[in-house]
Amino acid sequence: MALALVDGSVDSTVNNPIEAVTSWKEGELRPLCVFDSKPLQQSEKIANGLSWSDISTCKSQGIDVEYLMLRGVFTTPGASPEQVAYYVDVLKKVRDTSEWKALMTEGAFNQTFLTGAEFAKWLGDEENRHRTLMQDAGLSAPTENGRWLRSFGF
Repeated sequence: MALALVDGSVDSTVNNPIEAVTSWKEGELRPLCVFDSKPLQQSEKIANGLSWSDISTCKSQGIDVEYLMLRGVFTTPGASPEQVAYYVDVLKKVRDTSEWKALMTEGAFNQTFLTGAEFAKWLGDEENRHRTLMQDAGLSAPTENGRWLRSFGF
């Protein structure tokens, strides 16, 4: 989407920072606000003396929006506790690498690491929040089993 903004196909887009940072550095676009409840933490200067932490939140500019992209790693329902523990350990090791840390900084990613019941609770809460958002926007309807279903045709 950042490329569509750069080539003039659209007037504005919603992007993750990592999708737009190169175009910002090259002066082809500029961030207007972040959807998070607080400014991003990355203070390294990117363009025109500004960093991600200098970009104010949409809410602070009078735009009543707050949203964070959901990301998670899942396995099959029948995975054994040992299999789950193996992958949790692998992901912890990945998070400790310099490559991961550099990507998180470059992409201005928020980082949270949840597992087990804590992750399941967060996921359930987020599912409920998204169900409400989609229903309020007229984009979904409940299914027979109470789970939500996209209803916008693709």
